[in-house]
Amino acid sequence: GIDFAERSDPAGRRVAFLFPGQGAQRPEMLGELAVAFPEIRRAFEAIDAALRTLGRPVIGPKVFPPPGFDEGERARQGAALADPEVAQPALAAASVGLLRLLESLGVRPEVFAGHSYGELVALHAAGAFSVEALAELSEARGRFLKAAVGDEPGAMAALVVGPEQVAAILDGLEGVAAVNWNGPSQTVISGTRAAVAEAVERARRAGVRGQVLPVACAFHSPLVAGAREPLATLASLIGMKPPRLPIFSNVTAAPYPAEVDAIAAQLGDHLTRPVRFAEMVEAMHADGARIFVEVGPGAALTGMVGSILGDRPHLAVACEPPGQRGLPGLLMTLGRLLVAGVPLRLDRLTAGRAARRLDPTRFTAEPDAEPLPPSAWLVNGSRARPASGPEPARLGVGPALPAPGPALSRNGTAHAPHKNGTVLPEFGARPLTSAASGPSDGVERAFVEFQKTMQAFLEVQRTAMLTLLTGQGAPDLPSRPLPIEGEPDLLRRAPAAPPARVEPAPPKPVSAPERLGREELAARLLAIVRERTGYPAEMLRLDLDLEADLGIDSIKRVEILGSLREALPSSAFGSDSEMMDQLSRARTLGAIVDRLARALDAIRPCEAATGPPKPPAPARGQAHEPDARVRRLTLEAVAAPLPRCPRGTGLMAGGLVLVTDDRQGVARAVAADLRAKGHPVIRVGHGSAPLAGPGETVECSDLTSPAEVAALLDRVRGLGPLAGIVHALPLREMPPAGLDPQAWSSRLGPEVRGLFLLARASADDLARAAGRGGACLIAATAMGGGFATAGQVPADFFPGHGAVAGLVKTLAREWPRSVRVRVVDLDPLLDVELLAADLVQEVEARDGCAEVGYVHRRRMVLRAVEAALPDSEGLGVALAPGEPLLITGGARGITAAVAADLARRWRPTLLLVGTSPLPSKHEDPATHGVTAPGELKAILHQALARGEAQVSPTELERAYQALRRQREIRENLKIFQEAGATVEYARADVRDAETMRRVLDRWRERFGP
Repeated sequence: GIDFAERSDPAGRRVAFLFPGQGAQRPEMLGELAVAFPEIRRAFEAIDAALRTLGRPVIGPKVFPPPGFDEGERARQGAALADPEVAQPALAAASVGLLRLLESLGVRPEVFAGHSYGELVALHAAGAFSVEALAELSEARGRFLKAAVGDEPGAMAALVVGPEQVAAILDGLEGVAAVNWNGPSQTVISGTRAAVAEAVERARRAGVRGQVLPVACAFHSPLVAGAREPLATLASLIGMKPPRLPIFSNVTAAPYPAEVDAIAAQLGDHLTRPVRFAEMVEAMHADGARIFVEVGPGAALTGMVGSILGDRPHLAVACEPPGQRGLPGLLMTLGRLLVAGVPLRLDRLTAGRAARRLDPTRFTAEPDAEPLPPSAWLVNGSRARPASGPEPARLGVGPALPAPGPALSRNGTAHAPHKNGTVLPEFGARPLTSAASGPSDGVERAFVEFQKTMQAFLEVQRTAMLTLLTGQGAPDLPSRPLPIEGEPDLLRRAPAAPPARVEPAPPKPVSAPERLGREELAARLLAIVRERTGYPAEMLRLDLDLEADLGIDSIKRVEILGSLREALPSSAFGSDSEMMDQLSRARTLGAIVDRLARALDAIRPCEAATGPPKPPAPARGQAHEPDARVRRLTLEAVAAPLPRCPRGTGLMAGGLVLVTDDRQGVARAVAADLRAKGHPVIRVGHGSAPLAGPGETVECSDLTSPAEVAALLDRVRGLGPLAGIVHALPLREMPPAGLDPQAWSSRLGPEVRGLFLLARASADDLARAAGRGGACLIAATAMGGGFATAGQVPADFFPGHGAVAGLVKTLAREWPRSVRVRVVDLDPLLDVELLAADLVQEVEARDGCAEVGYVHRRRMVLRAVEAALPDSEGLGVALAPGEPLLITGGARGITAAVAADLARRWRPTLLLVGTSPLPSKHEDPATHGVTAPGELKAILHQALARGEAQVSPTELERAYQALRRQREIRENLKIFQEAGATVEYARADVRDAETMRRVLDRWRERFGP
């Protein structure tokens, strides 16, 4: 967007921060900004950490719940967040996060205020108390309010009228009063439910619009008077300090007093006194405030300020402008502040991103290509070449093409400036070189072999996809079993005798490419999209976003582009892989049409062209018969001696190593060994600091708290650059967890979540250290040294350590290979010194293994081996007819296939748990029996539109997919019942322990344990 101001003079224009009150909260609030800015995340984590310390429920799962499956689910999530003891700390987290973000961007407020509850956040922002105290006050305020109202929570309503007319409406009506004066045409009333309903009805009869508000109780009314004293008492005990900057009060419409006791008392009065918001804004404006920034979710206060101040000089902006939530809205607000003369530090927005100075006069021109280093290679799906070298010839069949025309360059390719690639060639290209004129050195020969392999792979993939899309049978393709551990690669196992050379037939001349205009291209593309998606023609426009508006995923996009390629002249796609890559990144249908139109315009017609002949299909006898077996694999531990490696730890010289403590002595021994090799070590205890030995540095941290782990890493960085992490905590001695959820949680928290938080907080540190000499992340597990494989399973091992191994292997794939990431499984019954020596050895190891174990001091790795399934008759597994069988995963897909097989075998009572709602017994007659996607979508579109509302393709696709799911569930339930099974279905998310407990308790009552 663009913003404009006639003058930008901040002199005398004070910046005021306004914080919203309850009602501004919503599920997923600030979600996009939390992903982009750590300040937002840390605020939520800090509030949760404070609540956890107080023994109160955290707000994170309520603010960011699992996705709702329908409107009812989303309504329940919103209601859960509206609970005052949840909503108020949640608003505290959101507002504090935005406050910290604006501060990091250089926005400096000079005065604060809030609306109702938002006044607590304003006091924190002005320095009156800490974020921990804010969390405690916010949660307690909500709890006190709920306790005060008891069985009569009351109600609130907004009347679109000024306070004078409200007084006339409420005249003689008991139990209700005006409590919020929000502007010249909005007043909020509060009181008993009956009195508020009567007031709204009186307003309606008087021609005044009114709306009952969705609130938990009657805020600022006498009904909540019981919360006043407890809140004032708590406020006096939290260590309040005089504010650093003025805060205007809702109660007095004037700045708060400087005395701490007076502030605490006024906070108590605030609960039962009216919110004089309009008067307060007027007073702030009279005091010099001209720029009002709403710091919190939504933009309600911004609109109120505008209605209060009218045409008087001011600027009111929100961090979430109406209709522009997330990053675009924040950037628009920052732009408006910048134009208004508010100093900003915009480098915060581009931190960690490469910057390049641009010439505004050349924005419409193709950007100049950035120079690439001499060692760079250009790689696409079919070939690779040095960036400074020529385009390699395609090997294999290659008929000669016409000589280039006089307008072409010497090599037949016209290049335009284009970053890291080439634009489409002119019609005609250089002749292909023969196989004899191949590469002369080993490096290029290797890339040619790679090119040939990938070209063959892509051709097979293309043939298979086109065969499937055109409805023909699967082609006869050569195949062979997948190699197991130790087999050489595919190229080495190729047949010794090469196939007979097939001479290509002489090329036949073809006509010049068909000339297509943009309208014809658009028509063909829209026809293909209609065919592939089933959308009615009237719903398709070229400006629709492929993903956001049409719901076209990457697979469907490939299908559409493949069909489009077949429907257009081959010349339109030029270099096939490059063009497909460019088209696959297009956001809209119009962008695809524009790109193809430019490609066709760039092609110069020539008299004739030849196309390469298709290679003959292999004779049926030449193809290998496919192996239809499903191979069952298990893991076994095999010896893997550590190869010799250079001397030293392989870590950055002098780099610091963080070791989590196991309280058994392993971490202490590891720390001593690493210190002897020249690395400072910090030993960290979970919850409490370990005992420090001579010369040791120890720390303590709650490893399950993101805020505390971030603070720990900050302290570590103050002692030196971090080069390694050794997570020895899982080796601690703990009682068997069994099936106790609390025991599992107490172990998984610090051992798995703690490792994740440490890895996330240290990723950049370790990447930097890897470039300066080496870095590692080593995690220990206690599954016996063989990862609990058969014959080596400790009696009381903790299966949750498999999550440690899974997390480490994920990091090994996602992090730079220069950081050595490894999980080491050990037998905790061995001597402490031996376990420490094994861990230090893996710190130094550089063989690239991500998963190793030690069994009787022998280094082991896991490999997959084929293991045939035993005869099912010998397993002794059988169910009596009607015996209950619990199956999670719903009644669709693979779960349904398994359930159907079980139903046919034993006719049990299937207790199915899924997240999809149970469909009605019979389908709507309008769609019953219709199977073609296009017809179904046309019917659904008509039903959704109802002749007047505009339906987006995304909404239509959502309805279509819901119908498909209902059909699949309905059909599968019928299959189960016809097979003889009794079926019970419950809708629940297995991640929701409370819901699952209710479902299982209900079924236990009916079917037994």
